[in-house]
Amino acid sequence: MNLTEAEIVELRQQANGRAVRADLARRARLILLLAEGLTWSAIRAKLDCNDSYIALWSKRFAADRLAGLFSRHAGRQRYKVTDRLEARVLARTTKHKPADGSTHWSTRKLAAELGGKPMRYIRKYNEQAKSVQWKYFDPTRRITPYSIITVH
Repeated sequence: MNLTEAEIVELRQQANGRAVRADLARRARLILLLAEGLTWSAIRAKLDCNDSYIALWSKRFAADRLAGLFSRHAGRQRYKVTDRLEARVLARTTKHKPADGSTHWSTRKLAAELGGKPMRYIRKYNEQAKSVQWKYFDPTRRITPYSIITVH
């Protein structure tokens, strides 16, 4: 395996760094040992790994170079907020008060009331927050400088 000078420097930093994750350091050591020309059996003895480990990471490094050493996982699909869930959250927060007697809903109270899914809904709408414009149309109830306000 042929490495550039920059790759050798980076791999050595990853292999010997104290702030580097152990699995990434092990992969860096693997690539350095392959570049030195060691056999797979010698690498297995030094790193305490198996042939499939060596094959996987050497193949990923050959394909993507340094970027190939980072672990990947399939993950799962992002949770989609449905109209039904949105309606449940809005109905609960507009028509009911929290069970503890307070006047406002917190995200924790709402999540406890409806299960864990509302947190995803709240995060989604917090990303696209809209300002609230208050309107009060009854001019007789407005506070003016001439309003009578009593202080106790």
